[in-house]
Amino acid sequence: MSASTDAAVAAGSSDAQLIERSATCPEEFALIFDRHAASVHGYLRRRIGIPAADDLLAQTFLIAFE
Repeated sequence: MSASTDAAVAAGSSDAQLIERSATCPEEFALIFDRHAASVHGYLRRRIGIPAADDLLAQTFLIAFE
């Protein structure tokens, strides 16, 4: 498959499929981050402010990846 075909397949994948594939191909988890980081950051920013939201966003996705 070409890179553009891989990206199209990944974009059409569910979160569960991406998470499952990330066990053997960690780059797949980046799509989970891309899909959800803005909304998670927005929530955190409203609750605790921008500097803390930046840090907590990183920690949240690090824990999710692990």
